Amino acid sequence: MIKKITNRLSWKIISVVAAFFLWLLVVNYDDPIIPKSYDLEVVKINASAITTQNKAIEYLEGETVSVSIRGKKKIVDRLTKDDIRAYVDLSKVSITGAIDIEIDVPDGIQIVQKRPTDMKIALEDIISVQKEVQYYFDGEPSESYVALEPAITPSIIQITGPESQVNLVTSVVVPINIKGVNKDVTLFATPQAMDKENNVVTTIVANVDRVQVAVPILRKKTLPIIFEQIDNVAPGYRLTEVKINVNDVTVMGKDEILSGVESIIINNINLEGQTEDLTVQVSLEELLAPNITIMSGEKIVTITLSIDKLEEKVISIEPNDISVINVQPDYTAAIINTTPIVLTFRGTKADLDKISIVSLNPSISLSGLGAGVSDLKLNLTLVPNTEMITAPTLIKVNLVKED
Repeated sequence: MIKKITNRLSWKIISVVAAFFLWLLVVNYDDPIIPKSYDLEVVKINASAITTQNKAIEYLEGETVSVSIRGKKKIVDRLTKDDIRAYVDLSKVSITGAIDIEIDVPDGIQIVQKRPTDMKIALEDIISVQKEVQYYFDGEPSESYVALEPAITPSIIQITGPESQVNLVTSVVVPINIKGVNKDVTLFATPQAMDKENNVVTTIVANVDRVQVAVPILRKKTLPIIFEQIDNVAPGYRLTEVKINVNDVTVMGKDEILSGVESIIINNINLEGQTEDLTVQVSLEELLAPNITIMSGEKIVTITLSIDKLEEKVISIEPNDISVINVQPDYTAAIINTTPIVLTFRGTKADLDKISIVSLNPSISLSGLGAGVSDLKLNLTLVPNTEMITAPTLIKVNLVKED
């Protein structure tokens, strides 16, 4: 029996091996082994093992993985990305921050290669800090209106995030849209954490989603400054000039308050018995109604008051200095007065120096008069801010009709 079995053994072995390879050839021809590659998102599990320690995770490498597999064509052709799962278990992070990327594939599929082989992470402390909420106005209110400092509630919020990201935040601001408004504005706005280059830091969270913003809107108006002081200086003196270092100021207030205000009147300076020039400072705010505020310009103005002593000046008007006007045709007029008319004027030296025969322009009018002698009033052109103490006598004129 043994002889029969071993007879031509080598040929029998060769036949079996050849048959096996023939079978493989037939099988692979009908359902060959083929490769395929996938780019997959790496699922992160058990992140709470880190975050519960008040740590933040920064993913440095390995959030996606390229996987090469192989398997029978009939199986591979039916595969989709959803059939292959790539994941890391964050609870297994090594001291170097590396975690093995694990790949789950269906039965009959062989993993040929994965790149990268692990995910690399960095851990960072999570911190919280408090920041005052600042603001910026988006747009301008209507013409003649102004926006005041808003009230923001809450005015301080807490931001939380990785320490490096929180340290990037230089300010927390809310935009306030006031374009074209003419009344108080109340709105809700979302605070934005900004870095020094005014970029939004999106990796931090705030303890409030929105803050309430209340913006007072007031009307503004430019008011002239008017001096209306009673001139009650000492007898024999006169207030001759008033200089104010500011002509007007811009104020703000509610519409209903400002609507009836057209100027700021200064009338609170005591000049009683004053004989010399005076310089005083006046607070304009004290002259304004409550709830009206000076927005721009001087709040305290300087007023210089010039007070001059009154003097007297005597002018003698000769008859031939008097002009006779409005004489009817065919009439001749003659002034009978032979003595000069003496007039006394009172005023400051500067004003009295302006008085002369020429400036007075003395004249009498014969309009509507007939022949005969008449007593007429002397007409004079007076210099402003002067007074004539003595009234001139009447001018006697003889009007004769020519033959």
